Amino acid sequence: MPLVILVVFLLYTVLRCVCLLLDEDSFAWGNVGITAGSMRFRELPALANGKNQHPILLIHGWGVTAACFKGAALALHRRTGRRIVGVDLPGCGRSHGPAAYSPREQAEAVLAFCDDRGIEAFDAAGHSGGCAVVAHMQALAPARVHRQIRISPNDNTAGERWGLERRGARRIMSAADVFRRFTRVPFRETSAVLLYAAPSYLREGFWHLLMTYIFMASASEDVPQPPDPVLVITGDRDPLTDREHLARLADAGAISHHVVPGPHGIYYNAAEEVALIIASWVGAC
Repeated sequence: MPLVILVVFLLYTVLRCVCLLLDEDSFAWGNVGITAGSMRFRELPALANGKNQHPILLIHGWGVTAACFKGAALALHRRTGRRIVGVDLPGCGRSHGPAAYSPREQAEAVLAFCDDRGIEAFDAAGHSGGCAVVAHMQALAPARVHRQIRISPNDNTAGERWGLERRGARRIMSAADVFRRFTRVPFRETSAVLLYAAPSYLREGFWHLLMTYIFMASASEDVPQPPDPVLVITGDRDPLTDREHLARLADAGAISHHVVPGPHGIYYNAAEEVALIIASWVGAC
C-alpha cells in the first residue's frame, strides 16, 4: 500500500510539473496581462457599438481559469461589442498573491482587481462555483454590479434556497452531496472540456483545490439574495443543478431561467447559445 501511494504521488508530481510548464494556448483569447496584485486576466476591448455600455466580467468556476470562457467571450464580444474581461481567481492559473478560498474572499479580490483596472460598474457572469463569487460581489458592491448572470450553477449557488442556512453536520452533508453529484460530471462532459480542465486542476494543485472546494460547497447556502432577478443558464444534462427548483424560482419571478443543450461546461459546448441569451438579457435590462 505505501508503494502504491508513493507511485501515485510521484505520478501526480510529474504531471503537475508538466502542466505548470504548459500554458493554455489552445484556449487563448483576448489580450493577456497581470495586475500589480498578481491577478492574471484576459480582455477584449470595447467596439464602437459597446463603448458606452457596461463591461462584462467573467468569473470561472472551481479548479479552472478564465481561459475556459474562450468561445463564450468571443461570441459575446461579437454580439454586444462590449469590453469583455475574464480574470483568474487567486491561486488559479497564473494568478498569485494571498490565498482566497471562500467565495467572499474571492469576491473581494476581484473587486480589488476591478479597482486596479479602472472598471467601475459592470455586468458579472459566473460559471459553476463562480456564481457564488458574483453573488458576493453584488452584495459587497451593489452599485457596481449592474446585472448578475449565473451559468451552470451548482444547486444552491443557482440558487437561493434563501433562509435555509445549514450549520454543523447538515453543512458537511451538503458539501458531501455536492461532491457526489460532481463525480457524475466527467461522464457527461465532452472530451474537449475534459482535456482543458484536467491540466487546469493539476496546475492549481491538490491543497488549493481541496480548500476552495470545502469553502465553496459548505458555504453555498450563504449565497446572498440579489436585489433584482438574475439570469440563470443551465445545460439539460448537467448533474449539478436542480432544474425543478430553478423552475419554481422562475415561476416566482426570482430568476430568468434558460436551458440549453449540453452538460456542465456549456461555456464551451453551447457557447453561441449562451452568448445569445446573455446578449439579449443585458441588452434588454
